[in-house]
Amino acid sequence: CKRIKDLLKMDLNNENYRDDVSCLPEPLVVAHADLNDFTKRTRSLGIYRTYSEILNVIAHYVRELRDIAIVQYLGGDNIVSICDEDSMQEVLEVLGSVDSIKVGVGVSKIPRKAFMLAAEALDTIREKGKVSKYMVLYDQ
Repeated sequence: CKRIKDLLKMDLNNENYRDDVSCLPEPLVVAHADLNDFTKRTRSLGIYRTYSEILNVIAHYVRELRDIAIVQYLGGDNIVSICDEDSMQEVLEVLGSVDSIKVGVGVSKIPRKAFMLAAEALDTIREKGKVSKYMVLYDQ
């Protein structure tokens, strides 16, 4: 998550993106999914088997969400799904259908802010010891 946060804060052409600029007319939902205990599984099963498992999870998400969301692999055990606010509940149900997953969700009219909120929500879930499957943070 820290790497994603750093990338979202980066300068492009030496200009910072301002948080007060509304880029979209409607809020965008970014759901950042992370598999639980992935490092432990990689150590016990090996990198190729766990990589195969993550590819199967991604394929499942792509099939189930193809009409309502974009699904992208971020590397490691991280997957992102992007959708509109009307599809959020359905996306969360599909993402939550996989065992051992936690999902941080950010909702904002500013795509960069939605990603940042999703990373923040996921960090909060991690800190609390996986007491919830997902957390949604809205931009004010």
